[in-house]
Amino acid sequence: MLVPALALAAEPSATPPPAPPDAPVLELYADHMPRGCTDIEFAPDGRLFVTGGSGGSGILYKVPAGGGAAVALVDSGLYAPWGLRFGPDGDLYVVDTGNAKQAGSGRIVTIPAPGQTKLFKAGLDAPTGLIFDRDGDLFVALSRSAKVVKIARDGALTEYAKGIGKGASEPIGQLQLDREGNLYAAAGPNIWKVAPGGMPVTKLIDGGLGAATGFIGWTGDNFIVSTNALHELRIASPAAGVRILTNSTLPEPCKVGAMPNEASVSLPMGMRIYKGSAYVADQGCRNVRSFVMPSASKAPTWGKLQTHYR
Repeated sequence: MLVPALALAAEPSATPPPAPPDAPVLELYADHMPRGCTDIEFAPDGRLFVTGGSGGSGILYKVPAGGGAAVALVDSGLYAPWGLRFGPDGDLYVVDTGNAKQAGSGRIVTIPAPGQTKLFKAGLDAPTGLIFDRDGDLFVALSRSAKVVKIARDGALTEYAKGIGKGASEPIGQLQLDREGNLYAAAGPNIWKVAPGGMPVTKLIDGGLGAATGFIGWTGDNFIVSTNALHELRIASPAAGVRILTNSTLPEPCKVGAMPNEASVSLPMGMRIYKGSAYVADQGCRNVRSFVMPSASKAPTWGKLQTHYR
């Protein structure tokens, strides 16, 4: 499972120092997600779609542009939905991880209408993250097999990259692609990089992320990562290491406020950037929160407060 059992809250530390003046503020964007939330995706018009639920009670939520209360778009027919992306054809593709006890029960569906699903690809083993490239080919993480496969528009499947994570003990979370065609994957305590063509596979961020699930590219090889095992958002880069961006010692695990000292997350999962802001689905808090991304031309002091390696 991608979501571990919620650990007991840590004892609160002494009152943290005030946040630096350029600290981003973690704010509530969308709520009313009673079955929790795993991954998120924005439509071009600003509507937000969110996967949630598990164990046969999977759900796809819809949130109006600008945020607010989520409503169910698909309330049945999904077992354990995870990643979702809009394809080049304009359809919303949703990964249904399937039953962890039944190998090959995972699938990818599209959403032709409210309350409906249409099968795109079946027989997948524990699929999680997905992303489309510029040619319209779909890359899908198969967590239990520690690999990424490539699915063409006609549904033909080929292996693309192996050795990402350690299978069920380090499930692959989100996938990203850069402009040069490099593929990035979150798995275990690492961020992996796959060169165009599927080789070589290397660790770009080697450790310090607990169980990395969602992540977004910031500048160069800098990432903001959701690590649900550590109940934190973290900034990671090969040069500067891993730095804490939220405060897991707060007694309230779902607190909004200035980062890194006054904001907390519970089980952060999928992340996205949309119009200059970062968004994170929090499975434990059952909501989506956001913060304004710093300018790429400015080195923020809030990213330098604390360095923590594990």
